[in-house]
Amino acid sequence: MATNVEVAPSNPPAKPVQNVASNGLASAEAHSRLQKDGPNAMPDVSAHPLRNALAKFWAPVPWLLEASIVLQVVLHKYAEAAVIAGLLVFNAALAYFQEGRAQATLKALNSRLALNASVERDGVWKTVPAKELVRGDLVKLSLGGAVFASILPEGKFNLIKAFQKNGHTVGMCGDGANDAPALRQAQMGIAVSTATDVAKSAAGIVLTEAGLGGIVAAVKEGRITFQRILTYTMNSILKKIVQVLLLAIGLVITGHAVLTPMLMVIVMITGDFLAMSLTTDRVRPSPMPNSWQVGRITMAGAILGGCFLAFCTVVLAVGKFEMRLGIEALRTLSVVAIVYGSQATIYAMRGRRHLWGLRPTVWLVASSVADILIISTLAIRGIAMAPVSLSVLAVEFAAAIAFGLILDGVKIPVFARLGIS
Repeated sequence: MATNVEVAPSNPPAKPVQNVASNGLASAEAHSRLQKDGPNAMPDVSAHPLRNALAKFWAPVPWLLEASIVLQVVLHKYAEAAVIAGLLVFNAALAYFQEGRAQATLKALNSRLALNASVERDGVWKTVPAKELVRGDLVKLSLGGAVFASILPEGKFNLIKAFQKNGHTVGMCGDGANDAPALRQAQMGIAVSTATDVAKSAAGIVLTEAGLGGIVAAVKEGRITFQRILTYTMNSILKKIVQVLLLAIGLVITGHAVLTPMLMVIVMITGDFLAMSLTTDRVRPSPMPNSWQVGRITMAGAILGGCFLAFCTVVLAVGKFEMRLGIEALRTLSVVAIVYGSQATIYAMRGRRHLWGLRPTVWLVASSVADILIISTLAIRGIAMAPVSLSVLAVEFAAAIAFGLILDGVKIPVFARLGIS
């Protein structure tokens, strides 16, 4: 079924719009209105590439690194300042190129889903890009034929809202323009490969092949991605808790800051390698739909972060009161505890069941090995920190393994109690 409609301006002009002839606008008139009113599309708000590049240096983490550079220069530690500056530039460049690749992918997808419209110009029906529509155009809308048992478009929309009101996660599959409101309202709106452009623009997922087989793959991939992001989020929460509170606890125990700016940079860099490898990790998709329960996720991260903080505090206390180490050696002991403990927390949190139930990927294991080798080499040779013996590192590494096994037992009831699956 096709319907002819006249496009009205979103903001009515001060003067009445000219009456449109039955054969549509003339091409010259359409071109004049397009030049006057602009394209029928959202404006391009993408920033200049140079501005995007500079923005990578204007955020909380870059501020911390930049402050560290200034502090090292003031202390005449130019080598350390150069190392931190190099890491800052490297991270900014990596983020810039990754964002550029994502933007290129988005533009390619948008070009494949470009909207077209059937419009009458000079008495002839022709297909033009939707962005070239102007006020007063005569447009032919072809409604899709697939409906829920002849339910009206508003009926589908209200039906989805009713399910959502009762706490359900709703998926909607459609192909016609009359399905667009429901596709937009559903948590997972799916447009089939033969759907109209309006339905595709309203949907969250567009199938590129005939049939519905891609829906199962999309749901599975979405749940896998959610689990990876969930692990990354909880890991970020607990690291922030440990790094901030350990400084306060260390100040009380030793009377000094147990983490210098250079050591904090080392912790961030080693943690970033491990966190990035989580995007390739092997996870188990949940059997039920997921949702972002921010309060519960924050609570889980805080509980596990408290356990991690307790581990680091015990290591610091043993070094201070049992081993009688000086402040420089205690700083080395603390940064090694954070890096070793981060490995334990990652492997304990990466699954919602016991850690031995799911084999990690090669990239995750390689990142762990690299982090352990880097921090161990720096600690043994006394690079950027006071040297400690291999036997001390071995004991600390064994303690981290024991901590990981204990944390794995703690997380099971915590996740069950908070409903994190």
